Amino acid sequence: MRLEQIFLSTTKLSVSLVPANNLLGRHFDSRRYQSAELRRSAAVVAKGQTVIHNAAREPDVVELIRFLKTLGARIEGEGTSTITIKEALTPLRSGKEAFAIRGDRIEAGTYLFAAAATGGDVLVDGVIPSDLGEVLKVLGAMGCEVSVAKNSIRLRRFGDMKPVSIRTEPFPGFPTDLQALLSVCCTQAAGTSEIQELISWPHRAYFTDPEARRIHQYIQD
Repeated sequence: MRLEQIFLSTTKLSVSLVPANNLLGRHFDSRRYQSAELRRSAAVVAKGQTVIHNAAREPDVVELIRFLKTLGARIEGEGTSTITIKEALTPLRSGKEAFAIRGDRIEAGTYLFAAAATGGDVLVDGVIPSDLGEVLKVLGAMGCEVSVAKNSIRLRRFGDMKPVSIRTEPFPGFPTDLQALLSVCCTQAAGTSEIQELISWPHRAYFTDPEARRIHQYIQD
């Protein structure tokens, strides 16, 4: 996260970057989930109520809220576009039990796309399949065989891949962090694929990278 985003978020909560006991709750219109995570973390110790509109719904954001609630934070609306964080009744405390973090969906997706691009067979364990719902649909449309269990995903690829047309979107849409990996798979497809990056411009940088064009000459921006 850029430093200016951190300064902006803390300033809007009426805090200097020294003791954080003067934070005041307020309303936010959030469009970047990284800065929203900072705001959530700060708001749990703020005086008054904080409401975050257009909140990110990514699983890792929901996981952060789940963790903060084990510490005594009063948060409502996780997984929705509006998050309400109420003033804590008591100081935050250490959790009484160990907190188990869900498997990272981007890491899991990396293994899946690696297997798809190379015609492999992979079993990814410790991941919640619904966190990758749109990704699994795309891989299936490309001709991969995808099977899921409660906490695992298996992918196998036989034969040529099929072209697809996708665009990146906030969760539950196709994640921007897996867009570059999808493009590698698309170079193996028998046809023309189209990828629209609508979330993060830096994630398109490889389109014009000379090394990427050496790998496959048919990448066009």
